Amino acid sequence: MPENINVFAMNLGELETEVLRKLWIDVQEDSNGFAADAAFVNKYSRYRVRKKINQAYGYMVAQSKALRSWFIVTLKNGYFQYPIPLNCFDINSVYYFTSATVYTELEVNDEEYIEELISGWRTVPGTPQYAYSADRNKMVVKLGVAPAPNADGTAITLGSGLYSKTQPYGVVEGVSGSANPDSGTNIYVDAHGQNFDELGVIVGLTILNITDGSKGVITSISTTNSTNDTLTCSANLSGGSTNIWTPGDEMRIVGGEYGGFVEIGDIEAEFLLSPNAGQTPSPGITMAAGNLLVQGIFYPALMVDKNQYPELPPMFHPYIALGAASLLGKEEPVDSAEYTQALEYEKEYIGQTVLLAGFVSSQYRGDYALQSRVK
Repeated sequence: MPENINVFAMNLGELETEVLRKLWIDVQEDSNGFAADAAFVNKYSRYRVRKKINQAYGYMVAQSKALRSWFIVTLKNGYFQYPIPLNCFDINSVYYFTSATVYTELEVNDEEYIEELISGWRTVPGTPQYAYSADRNKMVVKLGVAPAPNADGTAITLGSGLYSKTQPYGVVEGVSGSANPDSGTNIYVDAHGQNFDELGVIVGLTILNITDGSKGVITSISTTNSTNDTLTCSANLSGGSTNIWTPGDEMRIVGGEYGGFVEIGDIEAEFLLSPNAGQTPSPGITMAAGNLLVQGIFYPALMVDKNQYPELPPMFHPYIALGAASLLGKEEPVDSAEYTQALEYEKEYIGQTVLLAGFVSSQYRGDYALQSRVK
């Protein structure tokens, strides 16, 4: 994130460096702020540091309910429980579509209360009226509808620009990097060897040349020096001073929208990504009668690449490092200085997590909106 408005933004490599510093490890960093491999040799391996970063990050996101997205469930005749994507841990709202353009919101209740409202719903299919948190099977959480549908949902049409895979997409809007000497007129080769496929980059996304001021549409992803490190814009770049990639040019990828798609019979949900922000679920996905559109709270995608950014407002990025340092420090003996310092880190980390929760709950609610609610 090279723009100066994102001065707080920290990618995974910078977070690793900050965690080591918080643990009093002497760190020699490169020009990107990344700690050298030697810094992870003596006490804390990169694996341990990265694991604790993702743990602290995941907890902060889950507790604050900062990530909200959607998934689609295709209903099946007689089935009243449906698995939800593994990265979804709570439900906001459930909408039942009676046609491609008409829907009703299902009231979310517990099973016992639903039993009082419509006794016998478990054995008599009909039109779903309620949703509920259903059974858990190991890591799989299920969403229930009552009563079970009395017909299969109509097939949902996915737009031609949508891509799917079995693992959640990475933080698409946080992908940045710099061009290496192999880059050319319309071909960007990443100097850090990022795997753009793992990060969720797809054909159709827009790539920005921050240094040059130009942009282009990605038409292919290929390999030059490492797997999937190359992005091509066959229609060339435009809008900049030279409209070419030169070594050292900074880039950022403008992300699209992603969500999940669940069908009974599949091993797990598909994860969908559209190159156009705001396109999905409509018009990229044409809803149809007898299916659910679910708004949920999600865990973040695992950070696996040094240049990957957390899916949080930048001002909260530094506190992920505090949380990770507290987790590692508390593994030291209780009478150690590291353990004592870790407790202080933990207090600040928890405080910032509470602050983030308040920040998230107040988003999109200006003074006028709040006054309207009061009235």
